[in-house]
Amino acid sequence: MNTANRNSFWASLVAAELDRAGVSAVCISPGSRSTPLAIACYQHPHLQTIVHIDERSGSFFGLGLAKYTRATVALICTSGTAAANFYPAIIEAFYAQVPLIVLTADRPPELRDCGAGQTIDQIKLYGDHVRYFFEVGLPDLSGFKLRHLRSLIGHATAIATGKTASAAGPVHLNFAFADPLPPIEIADQVPANLAQTDRLAWQGRELTVNSWPRTNQLSTAGQSDNNPNYKTELSYIQVAAPQSQLSQVTLAQLGNLIATCAKGIIVVGVYDPPAGFAAAVKKLAQITGYPLLGEATGIMRDRQVIGSYDVFLRSPQFCQTYAPELVIRFGAMPTAKSYRLWLEQHLNSQPIQQIIVGDGSNNDPTHGLGIFVHADALSFCEQLSDYLAQNEQYLNLKSQYSSDYATPQEELPSPTRSPQSSRSAADNRSIDPGSISDQSRSNIAKQTQWQQAFWQAEKITIAAIAKCLAPIESLFEGKVFDQLGKWLPIDCCIYVASSMPIRDLDSFFRQKEQLSPESQSISDPERADRLNQINQGDRPSRVDPANTPISSDDKLASEPVAMTRVIANRGANGIDGTISSALGAAWGSSLLSGQSAGNGQNLVQSKDRPIENNYSSNHRNPQPVILICGDLAFYHDLNGLMAVKQYQLNLTIILLNNNGGGIFDMLPIAQFPEVCEPLFNTPHDLDFAPIVAVYGCEHVAIESWAQFKTEVLASLTKPGTQVLELKSNRQQNHQTRQQIWQEVKEAIADHFSFNNNFGR
Repeated sequence: MNTANRNSFWASLVAAELDRAGVSAVCISPGSRSTPLAIACYQHPHLQTIVHIDERSGSFFGLGLAKYTRATVALICTSGTAAANFYPAIIEAFYAQVPLIVLTADRPPELRDCGAGQTIDQIKLYGDHVRYFFEVGLPDLSGFKLRHLRSLIGHATAIATGKTASAAGPVHLNFAFADPLPPIEIADQVPANLAQTDRLAWQGRELTVNSWPRTNQLSTAGQSDNNPNYKTELSYIQVAAPQSQLSQVTLAQLGNLIATCAKGIIVVGVYDPPAGFAAAVKKLAQITGYPLLGEATGIMRDRQVIGSYDVFLRSPQFCQTYAPELVIRFGAMPTAKSYRLWLEQHLNSQPIQQIIVGDGSNNDPTHGLGIFVHADALSFCEQLSDYLAQNEQYLNLKSQYSSDYATPQEELPSPTRSPQSSRSAADNRSIDPGSISDQSRSNIAKQTQWQQAFWQAEKITIAAIAKCLAPIESLFEGKVFDQLGKWLPIDCCIYVASSMPIRDLDSFFRQKEQLSPESQSISDPERADRLNQINQGDRPSRVDPANTPISSDDKLASEPVAMTRVIANRGANGIDGTISSALGAAWGSSLLSGQSAGNGQNLVQSKDRPIENNYSSNHRNPQPVILICGDLAFYHDLNGLMAVKQYQLNLTIILLNNNGGGIFDMLPIAQFPEVCEPLFNTPHDLDFAPIVAVYGCEHVAIESWAQFKTEVLASLTKPGTQVLELKSNRQQNHQTRQQIWQEVKEAIADHFSFNNNFGR
């Protein structure tokens, strides 16, 4: 603890409790009033710190770091408008449920509202966009106030990580400091006998044999006998996360609803899922027999996940014919507008039940019949799957009729008694095929047809898109994602910008790498090692795609498995802070690997505890991070490249430059070109090459698809940041997309014999 003066000691305690509560990294923006906090975190032996001159860039950097590592990140800034520059990132973190601890410095009360410089009203500065706010007040080194400070940091971190009643998100603590701000020695400001008079206030909670496990620690990296100080101290306040246990009544109600709805879907929208969620939701899809539709930002799309629904739901015949009865959704509403329009199309003609799993908040812009389940997504999938799997009606019908996931029309028995000890003989009997009603048989047949229709549409869509893209030699934006899918190593992370890039990724990115070290073309033995680890886990092995028909026993087995992780800022869907967010993810990748992220003197090599995470482990080399963004998003956050110049961060940036806002060509305003071009498309005619050079980035102008592949793969092994710029024509991009969508519609119409009565 720094005992130079009252401010230094107070801030040292804050840094210590942040570390004990599980915060591993701190993004600092320089300023005088925040001096005690900045120095305390910078000098703490466990906290990783990085400095950003621009607060807006620094806050988005912290956001990207938190999203990538799924660890809590702290932000520090001085008083005044510096704190206001955090606001956009805080809004994004609030809606995306990303844990941030925002520490703003402030003038003491006597210097507020009196004309003192660099002073604004910072009380509840971020309004309702934080989960919690507290005005900390001036440092007070009494034992009671120190214990309160320790408690405050622990509670704030628990709130930020979603361990209390609210979802995860940012919290705001406002710290007042009077002079002196530097660690100037002042005698008697820190009581000399504090360690003896109030040991708890002085040192906090000690680790003992009977102690509560350290909370919010996301791995055990760094723990060893050679590091005796590691994990010897615990957060002062321990918060047990609520257990998400569905009641037996709720399980029975959900089971009965699923049993009576043959035509259901499971949707994973924009979502940062917990570990294990992908396997759990796939199991639920298997048991229910519902097609699993997944957005790339919510689930790694492989042969068990339908990823092209945004495209084939543009087919009016398909949408009219296949109307869902039940939707089970995780995460936010998918980016795909066609999906929302599909639901809205049928809301007035038939009831569509939507089970929306999350924090219980209203997350349905269609305003249909919603059942909002406040539950942990992983636990929900596991509990519901186990319940359904224990019903013999489900299992017997599925087996006897060779229906992939048969659903009985009759209600499932409510498991109010122990299935093992109290189930009656009648409940345990096998179902006689002759006793199945005609309605039940019809229901089973409909479900089989329903399932196969979605998988056939997926296969047709992928084939139609491939046919359209193959002859295109121009640098069409959509083909960027198609090309990446063919040869990008599977262990990369893509950070994709809002607007057109996220939409094109959803439509065109389907990775071709096979989960077999023998068949993959990556020469890096560590990547082959990683593929071996994947194959030894619960992911399905690849099958020979040749002549493999689409069936519900082997859904889309002829199609590739996508393993690349995709991250995007889709909380508020803005384009601001995109570069900084991706650089934060890149720094997180370096920290997780235990390697230096650059040449900064206060990076991982100067600390004895690597950042801890809740996503991945055993990365012996940093996972390559690729940012794909448009020119306006790139322009909007050029200041973020300062982190590259300061710390030589490793990032590949694919810059899609169509000289303006291409998404407006898809909106009704495009019908008014006289105002659309100057007010919305906003062409800028910027030459980015000399701009990025100022920040120490390499710039490459891409002229062909062969060069694109060469430069991307080379960039993944280069130090520093490379900007690979592809220039294209905005109007031509729009026309090409429309031609592809039309080709898909025609292919869908040619394949299906539409029966309008099926969807009723």
